[in-house]
Amino acid sequence: MIFMLGICAAIMLSALVINRMITSWHKDTIKAFKAEEASLRSRHARAMKEQKKALIKLRRVKNQITTYESMVVDAQMKGGEKNLNG
Repeated sequence: MIFMLGICAAIMLSALVINRMITSWHKDTIKAFKAEEASLRSRHARAMKEQKKALIKLRRVKNQITTYESMVVDAQMKGGEKNLNG
C-alpha cells in the first residue's frame, strides 16, 4: 500500500515538473512570437513609407512628362502655323 502511494506521488511530481517545463516553453515561444511580430510590423511600416515616397515621386515624374509633352505639342502647333502662314 505504501509502495503504491510512493509510485502515485512520483507520478504526480513528474507530471508537475513536465507541466512546468511545458508552461515555460509556451511562455518563451509567445515572447519570441511577439518580438517577431513587432519586428515585422516595423518593417511593414518602413516599406509602406518607402512605397508612398516612390509613388509621390512617380506622380511628379508623370506630371513633368505630361507638361513636356504638351510643350512639344504646342511648339509643333506653333511651328506648323508658321509654315502655313509663312
